[in-house]
Amino acid sequence: MKRWIHGMKWIVAGLILPLALVWGQWVEGPSMPKPRAGAAAVVFNDAIYVFGGKTNNNNVLNSVDRYDPATGEWQSRALPNFQMPRYNAAAVVFEGKIYLIGGVGMGGQVLKSVEVYDPAQNKWFTVHRMHYRRQGHVAVVLNGKICVLGGSEDLGYEYADDIEWYNHPNNNWEEAESELPEGRAAPFIGVVNNRVYLFGGYYIQPISQAIVGEPDTSWYFTWSELPPLPAPRAYGGSVTLGETIYLIGGVGSDGRATNRVESFRVNENAYATEPSLLTPRSGMAVALVDSVIYVMGGYDENNATILSTMEMLNLRYTAIDRPETPPGIPVEFVQIWGYPNPFNGRIALDVQLKTASEITLSIFNLRGQRVKQIFKGSLSAGTHQFIWDARDDQQASVASGVYFAVVKAGQYVRKFKIIYVR
Repeated sequence: MKRWIHGMKWIVAGLILPLALVWGQWVEGPSMPKPRAGAAAVVFNDAIYVFGGKTNNNNVLNSVDRYDPATGEWQSRALPNFQMPRYNAAAVVFEGKIYLIGGVGMGGQVLKSVEVYDPAQNKWFTVHRMHYRRQGHVAVVLNGKICVLGGSEDLGYEYADDIEWYNHPNNNWEEAESELPEGRAAPFIGVVNNRVYLFGGYYIQPISQAIVGEPDTSWYFTWSELPPLPAPRAYGGSVTLGETIYLIGGVGSDGRATNRVESFRVNENAYATEPSLLTPRSGMAVALVDSVIYVMGGYDENNATILSTMEMLNLRYTAIDRPETPPGIPVEFVQIWGYPNPFNGRIALDVQLKTASEITLSIFNLRGQRVKQIFKGSLSAGTHQFIWDARDDQQASVASGVYFAVVKAGQYVRKFKIIYVR
C-alpha cells in the first residue's frame, strides 16, 4: 500500500458541531446556551437573535442569545437584557432596528408593550404601546410598515381579530380598516408579494383553516380562503423562501407536538410534504439564513420539557450536495475519511481508490463554496494521505466551523465532514 503525503497545517477553528448540512435532511446543530420555549427570533446581519421565552423552571426570560451560522457558535447574553421579560412575543426587523412586541410577562400578564433595540446605541428603548394586549400574535412588514395580526388578549379564549400597524413617524399604532375573518392565535405565517398568508393556529383548539390577505394603501384587507392544512396545527414555526412558505412542527389536534413539516407553494396554491423534524416540538424559535432553516428550542412532544436543541434543514443545492455516485456504481470505488476528528492542529485525510484515477480533493465550507483545493492529478490504486492546515487558496486562515473534504474521481464523488476544536 502506497501512502503519499502532501503537507499543510490545519486549524479549523470552532466548537464541536454534530452536523453535516446535506441538502434536504434535518441535522442536529449546537444547542442553545439555555432551554427556551415561546422565544422570538429574528435574523439581523446574517446572525440569529433569540429573545426571551420560558425555561424549564418556568422563569420568563429577558435575555438574548445570538447564533452565528458562519462559525457555528452561540453567544449567551449577546445583547443587553430588554426591560420586560416575556414569552410568546413577536419580533421583527424594521429600518435597522429590532422590535419586540407584546407577549406574556411575569405573572401571566399579557402585554401591550413594545421594546426596540437600536444597534447604533446598543440599547433598548420603549415605543408607544399597541391598542390591544397580544400573545401568540404575528408581526410582519406590509405596506412598508410593521403590521401585527391575531393572537389572544389573555391566556384563555379571548382571540384577537383586530389588525394594527405601527406609524413610525408618529410613534403610535393605528388600527387597520378591516379585521381578520376570525381571531386566531399562534398561526403559521408567510408574506409573499405584500400578501400575508395565515395557516392554522388556535381557535379553542388547533385549526386547519388557511387564508390570504392583501392590504390596500388605506389598510383595508381583502381576504380569501386557501386550501386547508393537511392536518390542524398551531404553535409551530414558519419561514418563507421565495414563494414557498415552510410550516414546521407545532401542536396537533391530539394536543401533542408533531415533527411534521409541509411547504405551501404560492404559485401552485398547494402543499407539499417536506422532511420531518428529528424531534417533535412546538413553541420553538425559527429562522432562515442563506437558505438554511434553523429550529431552536420549544416544548417536547408531551409539552413536559423545554428544549435547548437545534435542528437545521439545508434548502440549498450545491456542489457538496450532489449524489455521491451515479445509480448503479459501487461507492467502494473511492472512499475518504479523516483523523483525528474532531481535532486541533492538523487532520490527515485518507483517499482510497480501487483503480488508478484522476482525482481532485478540495475543502468546502457550509455554504458550498470551495475553500481550498488540496490536490489535483493522477493517483494509483491504493490509499493516499493528505494533510490540511485550514488555510484557503490564498493561504489565509479560515474561519471556525464545519467543513467538507470532497474527493472527485471521474464521475464518482465522496465527501467527509471535518470539525476543528480550538
